[in-house]
Amino acid sequence: MRFARCAKYGKSAPFIAAFIAVSIGAAWSQGEDLPTGREVIDRYVEAIGGEKAIREVSAQHMVGKMELRAQGVSADMEIFTAPPNKMLVKIEIPAVGSISTGFDGEVGWGINPMTGPMVLEGRELDQMRQQADQFASLHPDHLIESLETVEKTEFQEHTCYKVKVVTTWGEEYYEYFDVDSGLIIGVERTQSSPMGEIPVTSIISDYKEFGNLLVATKTVQQTMGVEQILTVSELENVDLDPAMFELPAEIKAMTEGAQ
Repeated sequence: MRFARCAKYGKSAPFIAAFIAVSIGAAWSQGEDLPTGREVIDRYVEAIGGEKAIREVSAQHMVGKMELRAQGVSADMEIFTAPPNKMLVKIEIPAVGSISTGFDGEVGWGINPMTGPMVLEGRELDQMRQQADQFASLHPDHLIESLETVEKTEFQEHTCYKVKVVTTWGEEYYEYFDVDSGLIIGVERTQSSPMGEIPVTSIISDYKEFGNLLVATKTVQQTMGVEQILTVSELENVDLDPAMFELPAEIKAMTEGAQ
């Protein structure tokens, strides 16, 4: 994330700069009408191809990379999805092994050689359910309680509409939509994980056409001083065997044992 730098004109300079920035920002906000949150989302949906094209998508197979460059990690990644909300993610990390996560429409799960198998619960499960939903980009009512455009601001050197999203399970986070293109270019959200609540800033870019849709092919996730880069190289509509979304044996045993 980049922050503007200013020359130092004595001890009062930071205060003066902050005062001017706040004053200008307030005047800017008061001087123009902001689109509603739903209007921003509707424009985004049109920018990526339209609701009809989104709803016509069948099962998909995505190929890409997950990188932690500072740590020297580069892993192959595959994501399989099927409507309305089934997903399987496979990541192969050298010297670590295979990491898998999935959602079968009801149960969210993960298998990690370092932590073992786990069944997701609470907010972590809610976030997985949203991630697996093939129509999540529409911000549908079964996922989203409300949308509010809170301001026009700068994000990664782009002028954006900042939209506050409130989910049906009570979570709040922010999405940034480029004023010129209408595309989403950033998200600020607290991600639930086995390690607790982790604030994550996602920088979304490199949109490319796949079929009738425009898809972001690069996402940089910044969290706790670590930068993770996700890139997409291939995306295609495919016929998938429904059995691939069934729970792995160890996960199934855990869910049956909990009943």
